[in-house]
Amino acid sequence: MNLPSSIAFLKMVNKMATLWLLCFYFSFSDAETFYRYLNSYGNCGGQPMIVDVNDIYSLKADAQPGTATQSSLAGCEMVFRSKQEDARLCVIQDGPLNTIDDPNAELTVADGYGDKPSTFITLKYSPSKWHKREYCTTSQFITVKLHRINNNVPIAISKLHIDLKIVNIESRHRKIYMQEHYCSGDYDLDNSIVRVYNKFPSAEAMVGDSTCGVNLKKRSDEETRICLVYTPPNRLHSDYEWLFAVSNQPYSLYEKNVLYKLEWNDTRINTRHTWCASNQTSQVMLIFKRHNSSQTEPPEALGFYFADFAGTEEELLELVKSDEPSTSSDVDLRVVVAVVVVTSFAVFAVILVVVMYKKNMFRNVCHSDYVPTHNPVNNC
Repeated sequence: MNLPSSIAFLKMVNKMATLWLLCFYFSFSDAETFYRYLNSYGNCGGQPMIVDVNDIYSLKADAQPGTATQSSLAGCEMVFRSKQEDARLCVIQDGPLNTIDDPNAELTVADGYGDKPSTFITLKYSPSKWHKREYCTTSQFITVKLHRINNNVPIAISKLHIDLKIVNIESRHRKIYMQEHYCSGDYDLDNSIVRVYNKFPSAEAMVGDSTCGVNLKKRSDEETRICLVYTPPNRLHSDYEWLFAVSNQPYSLYEKNVLYKLEWNDTRINTRHTWCASNQTSQVMLIFKRHNSSQTEPPEALGFYFADFAGTEEELLELVKSDEPSTSSDVDLRVVVAVVVVTSFAVFAVILVVVMYKKNMFRNVCHSDYVPTHNPVNNC
């Protein structure tokens, strides 16, 4: 190996090490959020937007609230498509209920793309509201349309209060809160992990429903089971009496119907544990009962992961652990490990080049016609 080829080899090693380090870093990065606005002509129309497992599309009305951007708005259409052909999409409404205060505007969200998609959200002039928190499609597409009822009058975008999220059904960012409009809702599992909490973060002073039930469904195949992983909170709140149950009948807490139960005074609330239903169970109701509905328990004081899973409970537990947000110390440790590995790889490459270069020089001397006069014997 001559000097120019050695330099080229080192450059190639440097590129490979840099690429590996970037891949290592981004494999631990958080999900990326893309913002889309109904009054942005750059967002409206065009090709479907691809939604991967780690993507969150945040759909809002106005790109620049408080400005005159609404004066020429005629309408908007956006199409979203799951990256995987066999995956579906979900629309999430996790904040205040969306409303439209402009009588000339109408927003529809449909399951499908092209001819006659099935509309599941229609928002018109108040008091029209969509009272569900989540809807998952049966197709690969979601079509969002904002249009004028009177084509001669522009839409006043400042009077549209829209805040929706569109995610892949396999996203790890789907959450269910056991209160308010989440109750009595239907939530699908399809190669999913969904987090379930007692109360959402902005409800610190809000009194929760005395009893809340949500329906959880999985595919009808028997390869997977509905499973849960209970995660103890950082601080246990023993002052609040509650019961959480998984039942095979709506709102039934009879012993014969309860598949899993955890109460506020149960010793298991201190330890992480798992549970799975039978393969034949394709639908359950999660029931959260507050024994004293006048109490204002802290938000996210109780948390579970629910999944449709084909492996063992131990494998699910390890998957959930790897999916949990990393602490800063964990991230720092990973960075240190990555730097050490890449540096070691680079040093090894340099040593290899030096050894090969010296060996090549030695070979060139041995193959030359020059023989030292003071040492007529060639030891090559």
